[in-house]
Amino acid sequence: MSTEVNPLHRPDWFNRDLFFTAVMQSISFATPLIEVFTIRAIVDSQSIVPGMPYPEDIRIFIADEASHARAHVALNQELLLKYASPPQGYQGFKKRMQFLNHALSGAQRVRIAADMERWTALWSAWYLSQHDQLSIASISAKKLYAWHAQAEVSHAHVLIALAAQEPLPSAWRHWLFLSAYRLSILMYFSRSVTWFVYYDNQKSILKSARCLLKTAYKVTRSMETYRLLISCLRTSEH
Repeated sequence: MSTEVNPLHRPDWFNRDLFFTAVMQSISFATPLIEVFTIRAIVDSQSIVPGMPYPEDIRIFIADEASHARAHVALNQELLLKYASPPQGYQGFKKRMQFLNHALSGAQRVRIAADMERWTALWSAWYLSQHDQLSIASISAKKLYAWHAQAEVSHAHVLIALAAQEPLPSAWRHWLFLSAYRLSILMYFSRSVTWFVYYDNQKSILKSARCLLKTAYKVTRSMETYRLLISCLRTSEH
Protein backbone atom coordinates (compact mmCIF):
# COMPACT_ATOMS: atom_id res chain seq x y z
CA MET A 1 0.00 0.00 0.00
CA SER A 2 1.35 3.42 -0.96
CA THR A 3 2.23 5.74 1.91
CA GLU A 4 2.92 8.74 -0.33
CA VAL A 5 1.30 11.89 1.02
CA ASN A 6 -0.80 13.98 -1.35
CA PRO A 7 1.27 17.16 -1.98
CA LEU A 8 -1.93 19.21 -1.53
CA HIS A 9 -2.18 17.94 2.03
CA ARG A 10 1.03 19.72 2.99
CA PRO A 11 0.17 22.92 4.91
CA ASP A 12 2.69 24.91 2.84
CA TRP A 13 2.37 23.31 -0.60
CA PHE A 14 2.24 26.70 -2.29
CA ASN A 15 5.72 28.23 -2.34
CA ARG A 16 6.53 26.74 1.08
CA ASP A 17 4.35 29.44 2.62
CA LEU A 18 1.45 28.51 4.88
CA PHE A 19 -0.35 31.86 4.49
CA PHE A 20 -0.27 31.98 0.70
CA THR A 21 -1.22 28.31 0.57
CA ALA A 22 -4.34 29.37 2.49
CA VAL A 23 -4.95 32.17 -0.03
CA MET A 24 -4.68 29.83 -3.03
CA GLN A 25 -6.96 27.27 -1.41
CA SER A 26 -9.50 30.00 -0.67
CA ILE A 27 -9.35 31.07 -4.32
CA SER A 28 -9.99 27.50 -5.41
CA PHE A 29 -13.10 27.11 -3.25
CA ALA A 30 -14.48 30.47 -4.37
CA THR A 31 -13.81 29.97 -8.07
CA PRO A 32 -16.73 27.63 -8.95
CA LEU A 33 -19.21 30.00 -7.25
CA ILE A 34 -17.83 33.05 -9.05
CA GLU A 35 -17.65 31.30 -12.43
CA VAL A 36 -21.26 30.09 -12.17
CA PHE A 37 -22.35 33.61 -11.18
CA THR A 38 -20.57 35.02 -14.25
CA ILE A 39 -21.98 32.43 -16.65
CA ARG A 40 -25.53 32.94 -15.39
CA ALA A 41 -25.13 36.70 -15.69
CA ILE A 42 -24.10 36.41 -19.34
CA VAL A 43 -26.85 33.94 -20.19
CA ASP A 44 -29.51 36.11 -18.51
CA SER A 45 -28.17 39.33 -20.00
CA GLN A 46 -30.23 41.16 -22.57
CA SER A 47 -27.05 41.97 -24.51
CA ILE A 48 -26.98 38.48 -26.04
CA VAL A 49 -29.08 39.12 -29.10
CA PRO A 50 -28.89 37.99 -32.75
CA GLY A 51 -26.30 39.90 -34.72
CA MET A 52 -24.12 40.85 -31.77
CA PRO A 53 -20.52 41.49 -32.90
CA TYR A 54 -18.65 38.65 -31.20
CA PRO A 55 -20.88 35.66 -30.35
CA GLU A 56 -18.01 33.19 -30.83
CA ASP A 57 -15.85 35.04 -28.28
CA ILE A 58 -18.67 34.82 -25.75
CA ARG A 59 -19.21 31.14 -26.42
CA ILE A 60 -15.50 30.47 -25.83
CA PHE A 61 -15.56 32.67 -22.72
CA ILE A 62 -18.46 30.69 -21.22
CA ALA A 63 -16.76 27.39 -22.08
CA ASP A 64 -13.54 28.59 -20.40
CA GLU A 65 -15.37 29.66 -17.25
CA ALA A 66 -17.18 26.31 -17.05
CA SER A 67 -13.88 24.46 -17.49
CA HIS A 68 -12.28 26.50 -14.71
CA ALA A 69 -15.17 25.73 -12.38
CA ARG A 70 -14.93 21.98 -13.04
CA ALA A 71 -11.16 21.94 -12.59
CA HIS A 72 -11.36 23.73 -9.25
CA VAL A 73 -14.17 21.47 -8.07
CA ALA A 74 -11.82 18.53 -8.70
CA LEU A 75 -9.00 20.28 -6.82
CA ASN A 76 -11.35 21.08 -3.96
CA GLN A 77 -12.33 17.43 -3.69
CA GLU A 78 -8.68 16.61 -3.04
CA LEU A 79 -8.47 19.33 -0.40
CA LEU A 80 -11.63 18.04 1.27
CA LEU A 81 -9.89 14.71 1.88
CA LYS A 82 -7.77 16.68 4.35
CA TYR A 83 -10.12 19.36 5.66
CA ALA A 84 -13.41 17.36 5.54
CA SER A 85 -15.45 20.52 4.96
CA PRO A 86 -15.14 23.80 3.05
CA PRO A 87 -13.50 26.69 4.93
CA GLN A 88 -15.39 28.99 7.22
CA GLY A 89 -17.11 31.74 5.28
CA TYR A 90 -17.81 29.50 2.30
CA GLN A 91 -21.48 28.80 3.01
CA GLY A 92 -22.19 32.46 3.74
CA PHE A 93 -20.45 33.50 0.52
CA LYS A 94 -22.49 30.94 -1.42
CA LYS A 95 -25.76 32.31 0.01
CA ARG A 96 -24.78 35.90 -0.78
CA MET A 97 -23.95 34.96 -4.37
CA GLN A 98 -27.33 33.23 -4.69
CA PHE A 99 -29.02 36.36 -3.33
CA LEU A 100 -27.33 38.57 -5.93
CA ASN A 101 -28.33 36.12 -8.65
CA HIS A 102 -31.98 36.57 -7.71
CA ALA A 103 -31.91 40.26 -6.75
CA LEU A 104 -30.20 41.63 -9.87
CA SER A 105 -30.96 41.55 -13.56
CA GLY A 106 -28.59 39.85 -15.98
CA ALA A 107 -27.33 43.23 -17.17
CA GLN A 108 -26.54 44.38 -13.63
CA ARG A 109 -24.74 41.13 -12.88
CA VAL A 110 -22.70 41.38 -16.08
CA ARG A 111 -21.40 44.78 -14.98
CA ILE A 112 -20.52 43.44 -11.53
CA ALA A 113 -18.87 40.34 -13.01
CA ALA A 114 -16.88 42.55 -15.40
CA ASP A 115 -15.53 44.49 -12.44
CA MET A 116 -14.36 41.24 -10.87
CA GLU A 117 -12.94 40.04 -14.19
CA ARG A 118 -10.85 43.19 -14.50
CA TRP A 119 -9.28 42.68 -11.09
CA THR A 120 -8.83 38.96 -11.69
CA ALA A 121 -7.01 39.61 -14.96
CA LEU A 122 -4.69 42.05 -13.21
CA TRP A 123 -3.89 39.57 -10.46
CA SER A 124 -3.45 36.80 -13.04
CA ALA A 125 -0.94 38.85 -15.02
CA TRP A 126 1.07 39.43 -11.84
CA TYR A 127 0.83 35.73 -10.91
CA LEU A 128 2.11 34.64 -14.34
CA SER A 129 5.07 37.01 -13.99
CA GLN A 130 6.01 35.18 -10.78
CA HIS A 131 4.99 31.65 -11.74
CA ASP A 132 8.37 30.30 -12.83
CA GLN A 133 9.95 31.35 -9.54
CA LEU A 134 7.26 29.75 -7.37
CA SER A 135 7.80 26.41 -5.68
CA ILE A 136 4.50 24.51 -5.89
CA ALA A 137 4.55 20.98 -4.49
CA SER A 138 1.59 19.76 -6.52
CA ILE A 139 2.31 19.53 -10.25
CA SER A 140 -1.39 19.34 -11.09
CA ALA A 141 -2.18 22.44 -9.01
CA LYS A 142 0.73 24.35 -10.57
CA LYS A 143 -0.57 23.57 -14.05
CA LEU A 144 -4.14 24.43 -13.06
CA TYR A 145 -3.35 27.87 -11.64
CA ALA A 146 -1.12 28.77 -14.58
CA TRP A 147 -3.73 27.64 -17.11
CA HIS A 148 -6.48 29.52 -15.28
CA ALA A 149 -4.40 32.69 -15.01
CA GLN A 150 -3.50 32.63 -18.71
CA ALA A 151 -7.16 32.28 -19.65
CA GLU A 152 -8.19 35.17 -17.41
CA VAL A 153 -5.62 37.47 -18.97
CA SER A 154 -6.55 36.48 -22.52
CA HIS A 155 -10.34 36.64 -22.29
CA ALA A 156 -11.10 39.38 -19.73
CA HIS A 157 -11.74 41.88 -22.54
CA VAL A 158 -14.77 39.87 -23.70
CA LEU A 159 -16.77 40.37 -20.53
CA ILE A 160 -15.61 43.97 -20.13
CA ALA A 161 -16.74 44.76 -23.68
CA LEU A 162 -20.03 42.97 -23.09
CA ALA A 163 -20.66 45.00 -19.95
CA ALA A 164 -19.97 48.22 -21.86
CA GLN A 165 -22.91 47.42 -24.17
CA GLU A 166 -25.32 47.34 -21.24
CA PRO A 167 -27.17 50.52 -20.30
CA LEU A 168 -25.83 51.73 -16.96
CA PRO A 169 -28.45 51.07 -14.27
CA SER A 170 -29.25 53.60 -11.57
CA ALA A 171 -25.86 54.86 -10.41
CA TRP A 172 -26.59 54.53 -6.71
CA ARG A 173 -28.11 51.07 -7.15
CA HIS A 174 -25.15 49.87 -9.20
CA TRP A 175 -22.73 51.26 -6.62
CA LEU A 176 -24.70 49.64 -3.80
CA PHE A 177 -24.69 46.15 -5.29
CA LEU A 178 -21.12 46.42 -6.56
CA SER A 179 -20.03 47.38 -3.05
CA ALA A 180 -22.05 44.47 -1.64
CA TYR A 181 -20.34 42.10 -4.07
CA ARG A 182 -16.85 43.35 -3.20
CA LEU A 183 -17.65 43.24 0.51
CA SER A 184 -18.95 39.69 0.16
CA ILE A 185 -15.67 38.57 -1.43
CA LEU A 186 -13.64 40.40 1.20
CA MET A 187 -15.65 38.78 4.01
CA TYR A 188 -15.19 35.36 2.48
CA PHE A 189 -11.43 35.63 2.04
CA SER A 190 -10.84 37.12 5.48
CA ARG A 191 -12.66 34.19 7.12
CA SER A 192 -11.46 31.47 4.78
CA VAL A 193 -7.76 32.36 4.83
CA THR A 194 -7.80 32.79 8.61
CA TRP A 195 -9.52 29.41 9.01
CA PHE A 196 -6.98 27.59 6.83
CA VAL A 197 -4.10 29.22 8.71
CA TYR A 198 -5.66 28.26 12.05
CA TYR A 199 -6.29 24.66 10.93
CA ASP A 200 -2.77 24.17 9.58
CA ASN A 201 -1.20 25.62 12.72
CA GLN A 202 -2.61 22.73 14.75
CA LYS A 203 -5.53 25.01 15.67
CA SER A 204 -3.24 27.13 17.79
CA ILE A 205 -4.33 30.75 18.11
CA LEU A 206 -0.82 31.86 19.05
CA LYS A 207 0.86 30.13 16.09
CA SER A 208 -1.83 31.43 13.74
CA ALA A 209 -1.40 34.99 14.99
CA ARG A 210 2.37 34.77 14.49
CA CYS A 211 1.88 33.51 10.94
CA LEU A 212 -0.53 36.33 10.06
CA LEU A 213 1.67 39.01 11.62
CA LYS A 214 4.77 37.68 9.90
CA THR A 215 3.00 37.75 6.54
CA ALA A 216 1.64 41.25 7.13
CA TYR A 217 5.16 42.44 7.93
CA LYS A 218 6.63 40.89 4.77
CA VAL A 219 3.86 42.26 2.56
CA THR A 220 4.04 45.82 3.88
CA ARG A 221 7.83 45.86 3.33
CA SER A 222 7.50 44.74 -0.27
CA MET A 223 7.72 47.56 -2.80
CA GLU A 224 6.22 45.23 -5.38
CA THR A 225 3.03 45.21 -3.31
CA TYR A 226 2.79 49.00 -3.48
CA ARG A 227 3.36 48.99 -7.24
CA LEU A 228 0.66 46.37 -7.64
CA LEU A 229 -1.76 48.38 -5.51
CA ILE A 230 -1.15 51.51 -7.59
CA SER A 231 -1.74 49.52 -10.78
CA CYS A 232 -4.99 48.17 -9.35
CA LEU A 233 -6.23 51.64 -8.46
CA ARG A 234 -5.35 53.02 -11.89
CA THR A 235 -7.04 50.11 -13.64
CA SER A 236 -10.23 50.48 -11.59
CA GLU A 237 -10.53 54.10 -12.67
CA HIS A 238 -10.91 53.15 -16.35
